[in-house]
Amino acid sequence: MWGLILFNLGLVYHVQKHTSNFLNLNNYTDALSNISKVIASPIFVYFDSARNSIRFYKKLQQYVCIVVNIDKTVAHVATVYPINKKKIDRLKKKVKNSTIVS
Repeated sequence: MWGLILFNLGLVYHVQKHTSNFLNLNNYTDALSNISKVIASPIFVYFDSARNSIRFYKKLQQYVCIVVNIDKTVAHVATVYPINKKKIDRLKKKVKNSTIVS
């Protein structure tokens, strides 16, 4: 289904900005170490056409969003951040062209 998705140093820089948004450091490291798991089996996937990115949502120790940016030749993980379930539910209701994975 998905091709190669790259990780780069920009991800490390950007995710560090969200460290304090996680409930604790353990949740932060859990989210980083499970990026592949979130992408492989999300609870919700959203394509953001304005930013040409795909957001993958999943509950780990807390709900997280993995953003994958797509350009003409490559896809790369842009960021990882925590999100609450209410925001995911609102997005599900708001978005018509989304994929919901049960």
